[in-house]
Amino acid sequence: MWKIKFLFLSIFLIGCGIKTHTEDNFSTNSDEIIKAKIGRVNQYSDTFVFNSVEINGNYLLLEIIYKGGCKEHDFNFVGSSTISKSIPPIRVVQLVHLANKENCEKEIVKKLKVDISELAYKKEKGSKIYFTLIGCEKRLEYVFE
Repeated sequence: MWKIKFLFLSIFLIGCGIKTHTEDNFSTNSDEIIKAKIGRVNQYSDTFVFNSVEINGNYLLLEIIYKGGCKEHDFNFVGSSTISKSIPPIRVVQLVHLANKENCEKEIVKKLKVDISELAYKKEKGSKIYFTLIGCEKRLEYVFE
């Protein structure tokens, strides 16, 4: 069991595959869109790994991998209320995974679509901000549309 946890943690620490603008062929497992909100980052989150991360317009498209299969899992997306004073500014953001005390071990691949418009620096077309996504080593550039 410790070998599985070590492998999963190793993959998590490697980072995530990042793509920038893509075609609109990303389809999630449901029509649900997670609405990002300003809040506290560094919240408790159950384990998952980013498989791919991309920004398309005002949406963050995520593909994640986690263990489960017996219960419904919940996901929230938060961005820090504070931003850096750099140009363009930087905001720390986090995907929060709540497994609801799930004990099943099936590997689940899930696509999530997050409306990130609330996290824009200014809600003006062309307004730019960088996101530092917790669990992903690369910075993401978001330009409000």
